[in-house]
Amino acid sequence: MKEADCPLHPPSAMVGLMPPHHLSNLKIAAVSESQVERAAASLEGLGTSFGRYGRELSLLQATDSDRRLGLLGIDFVPGRTASLIGPEIDAPQEIAGQIARELLMAARGLLQQRRVSLGQVLLDRQKEPESTWYRDCGYDTRIGVDLLVRTIKEPILPPFSCPPEGLQWIEYRQANRARFLRVLGDSYQQSQDCPALSGLRDLEDVLAGHAAGGPFRSELWQLLHLDGEDVGCLLLCEQPQAAQCEITYLGLLPQFRRHGLGSLAIRHALGLFRDLGYHRLIVAVDVENESAQRLYSQRGFICFSRKQVQICIFPFSQ
Repeated sequence: MKEADCPLHPPSAMVGLMPPHHLSNLKIAAVSESQVERAAASLEGLGTSFGRYGRELSLLQATDSDRRLGLLGIDFVPGRTASLIGPEIDAPQEIAGQIARELLMAARGLLQQRRVSLGQVLLDRQKEPESTWYRDCGYDTRIGVDLLVRTIKEPILPPFSCPPEGLQWIEYRQANRARFLRVLGDSYQQSQDCPALSGLRDLEDVLAGHAAGGPFRSELWQLLHLDGEDVGCLLLCEQPQAAQCEITYLGLLPQFRRHGLGSLAIRHALGLFRDLGYHRLIVAVDVENESAQRLYSQRGFICFSRKQVQICIFPFSQ
């Protein structure tokens, strides 16, 4: 959207906050493209991938008599997903909630226009009042995640088991995309990884979203192939601006879990990124996924932050 101050959503004068006359001139508008980069600098938590790698960053601002009172970032991600950042509110506490909700409702309308299927925000655990603002605007699915990190330079301890005979790693190619989609879907079966989201999104959308985590390199997407059968997939990405890399997804078919293949996949990821010159590997894990928590802990990962993801599924785009 190129026009500055293009109105998106009229104030709703939500009940129980402040009398309407306190915000009689409140306007919600998109920040013009020429001002997005400058305005985004004030958003806390804006990651290095936002607006890059096929993603599009938009900003909404709340103003009253030309004074900016609030700012909300929307990162449109390939795969019909949007990540929200903020809102940052510069107003007295008694009207902050109303401004925040007006911004979030305007964003909801914009996501609907863009046919987004899933909107999400990453918050500090139990962060208030932001969590309540999002919940009131439909982001009522909550998932706790631990952000884990491991230094790649250190020895790979404790020892990993030897790869079984017949194990192969097969790099992603457009010609084998259907195999990746099939393994991705099959790996969700009986999974403890964010079960609240299971089956809610098209697998093509999921794969497109994983590809937008950083500069895409096909050699960092690999199938785990054992004795003539695809049994799992490992999706990795670089984050060069943050000088780190990430395991965006590691999944195995149910019958091949608890046989040491997850550990082998982690070792494989460490080797790939070590060869690329990285020294820091991160992964986000559902706090309730006990098997994954145990696996990464045993392989030298430590938690450096605990977050809460709040999610809204948009039925109009299903």
